[in-house]
Amino acid sequence: MATFGPDIAGTANIADDAITAAKIAAGAVDTSEVADNTLTADDLGAGSVADSELAGAIPDSKLATIATTGKVSGAAVTLLTSVPAGAGNLPIANVPPIPLLVESTIFEDTAPFVEALVGTGTIAYSDNGLDMATGTTASSHATQRNNIAQAVMLTTNHDCFLAFTFKIAVMGTDFEFLGGVGVVNTTTGDVNTNETHIGFKVTRVASGTINLEGTNSSGTEATTGALTTVALDDIICVIAHIKGTSTVNYYWSKNGSAFSGPTAVSTSVPVVTASYLNFQLGNNAAASDTRVRIGCRSFTAML
Repeated sequence: MATFGPDIAGTANIADDAITAAKIAAGAVDTSEVADNTLTADDLGAGSVADSELAGAIPDSKLATIATTGKVSGAAVTLLTSVPAGAGNLPIANVPPIPLLVESTIFEDTAPFVEALVGTGTIAYSDNGLDMATGTTASSHATQRNNIAQAVMLTTNHDCFLAFTFKIAVMGTDFEFLGGVGVVNTTTGDVNTNETHIGFKVTRVASGTINLEGTNSSGTEATTGALTTVALDDIICVIAHIKGTSTVNYYWSKNGSAFSGPTAVSTSVPVVTASYLNFQLGNNAAASDTRVRIGCRSFTAML
């Protein structure tokens, strides 16, 4: 093998660009033969350092602070426990849902409810819940409302949950029962479900089948159609998941069964409901008595 004396091998005797990477055998030059700070970025060709050769090898002390907007993808940030105070506002979508309004009752007393009775309609409160009845006079109804102090704004950023339990204790030939959020007036024993509301209704016509439906309206009622049939003394639990102004998912359970999957309604979902949680029971102008017992109710609006 040919060798070179020190004068020939000196850097002054080697022309610029005379030695290329292809002329140096792999492993011929190790890090001990390169003096500190002798190689700069200008000495490294584009692509000469592979990503695999840097993985985990750059200490924090060699990295400058990243301060330029857009240089770190939001998807790359997965832990927020160490965000310093004053670092700025987190987008609302990154904040876990917070209950903005919660109302729950078992109807053990009359406060803070408002009642409206027509004909032989009656309302009574006890440890067993709220009892509503039409009585046997035609065109009778009973309405019970709870003012929740503010309008519930339903936007694409809000989820709301309405839930209650009930049973039909006395079954008349004709009736309509509605529980929900909004204001639905009764006129001559009928429940006007075209007014702004979201909830559930139970109906019977001419001694026919009793059906449970999900119902909502921003002026024209939209329903799920019959979710299930209801018999005397069936214990029914219902939940409406209001997904902003886009969709309402309706769930039900009967006599302790598992809850159904969601039945969705995406039309006529109101933008704003009025500030009442309410129940209405009317006998649809028939001289027939129906009695409904509501065991408990809850309503939660999420931020």
